[in-house]
Amino acid sequence: VINSDMVNDFTRQRLKEEAEHLASLNHQNIVRFHDYHIDELGSIYLIMEYADGGTLADIIETQRNKGKPFDLEFIYDAMLQLSKGMREISKYIVHRDIKPENILIENNVFKISDFGLSKNSGDSTKTITFKGYGTAKYMPPEGWKGDENTVQMDIYSMGIVFYEIATLNHPYSLKQNPTHSDYRDAHLYKAPENPIKYNPSLPQ
Repeated sequence: VINSDMVNDFTRQRLKEEAEHLASLNHQNIVRFHDYHIDELGSIYLIMEYADGGTLADIIETQRNKGKPFDLEFIYDAMLQLSKGMREISKYIVHRDIKPENILIENNVFKISDFGLSKNSGDSTKTITFKGYGTAKYMPPEGWKGDENTVQMDIYSMGIVFYEIATLNHPYSLKQNPTHSDYRDAHLYKAPENPIKYNPSLPQ
């Protein structure tokens, strides 16, 4: 739901574009879009598939609290499902906000969701949307630089998600409570930690 006090001609057009993007996607690893509606007060509703299994972020946090990594079967399955979803998305759009919070779960099926930042490949990231540019923790270097949108930007963000699935850690060594600038510097200048450091059971 986008409340009426947040809606103007620009955001209404962005929502219309999002609806068109979503209507072109039909895959079990992508949340299905059904319709959109504008009520008499001007609020906009996107009507989508219901997934009640929580988010990948929830599952990662629960596993982190257990103090042990996921087993390899889970890691492989999650990565394979998300790769299939990403392959379908990349035929049409650049998502631009891939993160565990935007991956929903329904009956052990992972579903990529939230296309509010999506843009056609080739558009500049400098064209701000009503939701901003992305999430600092997962934003690729091109996003920080304002470069042209490419599928590689989503691959980078999903790579960080994969790293977290495999290790329960972010790939970059950061101080506690990192700032926006800390994330920017990590993505632009740091090398990721070897995932074996966090999960020695990972195959080379």
